[in-house]
Amino acid sequence: KAAQGEPSCDEGFSFAYGPANFGFCYVSLEEREGLNLQRIRVDGRKVGFSDESLRDALAAMEEIMERRVPVTVTYDVRNVPTPSMKHVREGLKWAGEHKELLDEYIQGITVILNSWVLTKLANFVLSVLKPPQPTKICRDEAEAIAFLWAKCQTARSWGGGGKDAPRRGKTA
Repeated sequence: KAAQGEPSCDEGFSFAYGPANFGFCYVSLEEREGLNLQRIRVDGRKVGFSDESLRDALAAMEEIMERRVPVTVTYDVRNVPTPSMKHVREGLKWAGEHKELLDEYIQGITVILNSWVLTKLANFVLSVLKPPQPTKICRDEAEAIAFLWAKCQTARSWGGGGKDAPRRGKTA
């Protein structure tokens, strides 16, 4: 049984990586019944960011992405304190440096939030990054899963090459 506030495996999914605790968030890779692709989950916690914890969480994301398997990503930031602009810039820089890898393997993005401040910040980040993948801001896990099920079941390249060839991983 998971500790209070820690992600747990309920019926219908299992962890392929983690959950790894970085203080302000847990990062995991899960296989969920009903979804063809594995999903990276970043589950926020009510703990402040530090430079080191953010770098460690981004390194975990990179480790998962280096598997070079099509995935979706869910950022559940309902419990995250508003990050500093320094940390937002560091996250944006990381995403820019890894754009090719992210566009090749991320098949869809959901952001779960419940704060107007974080909604504004999420919209800002999405407007800067302009991800080519299907993206949705959601209110809860059920809405995120429904979106991923409806829009993100088939692997394709979202990079500049426009390749639609299926790769490793389950495809519809």
